[in-house]
Amino acid sequence: MRRSGLCHLGAGGHRHTGKTTLQDLATFLRGLEAGEPVSLDQLQEAWTEDTFDKGLDYGYGLWGVRPDGLSRLLSSPELIGVSGLTGSFAYLVPEYGAVITGTFDQTLYEEEHIVYLVTKVMPTLDRIATE
Repeated sequence: MRRSGLCHLGAGGHRHTGKTTLQDLATFLRGLEAGEPVSLDQLQEAWTEDTFDKGLDYGYGLWGVRPDGLSRLLSSPELIGVSGLTGSFAYLVPEYGAVITGTFDQTLYEEEHIVYLVTKVMPTLDRIATE
């Protein structure tokens, strides 16, 4: 069985530091967008819808964030990626071909970073996409 270099990189393997950087996660998400190690369709088939809350799907270790599932007032495209305890995040927005990575580096943002993404970042991407 062929081992995906992207999976190894996403796990922090190539840097040999034991730490995964935001750039590592962005590289992994770009690979995911290209169908490595699984296609986005396969990923969505494996998701459990509304895993922890409405609009938050989970499968294969990745989150699917559906803004319209979080609130009827939000209509941005879906985000696919990962979130960390300290408000770190790395998400792919397949509809726009965009990868968003960042961190608040504070445990206070464990959940609030999702609110930030869907209320601040996504409206900005929406505006850019329609220009």
